[in-house]
Amino acid sequence: MRSLRPTARAFTLIELLVVIAIIAILASMLLPALSKAKCKATRTKCLSNKHQVQVACALYTHDFNDYLVPNAPAGYDGGWCNGSENWSAVLPNILVDYYNTNCLGPYVGNNPNVYTCPNDTIPSDNGRRIRSISMNGSMAGDIPINSYNTIAGYLSPWRLYKKVSDLTCPNPVNVWVFCDENMRSLNDGFLQMQLNQPDYPDIPAAYDCGGNCFTFADGHGEFHKWKWRGTPTAGLLNAPYAKNVTGGHWGSSGLDVDWLWLREHSSCKL
Repeated sequence: MRSLRPTARAFTLIELLVVIAIIAILASMLLPALSKAKCKATRTKCLSNKHQVQVACALYTHDFNDYLVPNAPAGYDGGWCNGSENWSAVLPNILVDYYNTNCLGPYVGNNPNVYTCPNDTIPSDNGRRIRSISMNGSMAGDIPINSYNTIAGYLSPWRLYKKVSDLTCPNPVNVWVFCDENMRSLNDGFLQMQLNQPDYPDIPAAYDCGGNCFTFADGHGEFHKWKWRGTPTAGLLNAPYAKNVTGGHWGSSGLDVDWLWLREHSSCKL
């Protein structure tokens, strides 16, 4: 007798391909949203860490007669951080003593985690680095006169600031103090800038969904999205962030709105 059960029917190859295509389209729509959500979550932590550093700077200024916390150019170990990081297995990457003994150490409660950005995810040879941030090269603070003169000569005719009371142009709400630096150029705690022509001697990072978290001299922090698409060898969005990729003076251009924004918020001409 003929069976009364319905005949089982399998999917055709075309039907399977259609389903796979729909899943791929949905995934392509969801992944960018998930990536942005992750960036926003880590950005909150990044801004919180930098805010603690900025509060520590304000406390330092209060105790030291209005002087800004001293910057940390290469060769000077009395600044806001000591030592020089890189991709290899050097001690300043991981040794907390370099940060607990610096001038900001007591003001951050000897908590070196505040110098880290969670978006700086590529470790050096001896592990994840303690510090991801650097200080605006126009902020000198109470550094030795020889270091001051060297930086002033490089920045001229742009202002170099020693005290909070010097911050009249730009005013404290418009001049940045700390940001993340790309490991291509990160070594000391001093973010060297070229304000006279488009160029990046040291490179602000772009690993926070194509932007960077800044603190400003009035104490607030904000995220700034980089905008200039640039070229393969120019523009912050194109600067490589990869293991063992080093070198400064990343390219820029007169069309680089990101360099123009940094110049406007870094210093003023004398």
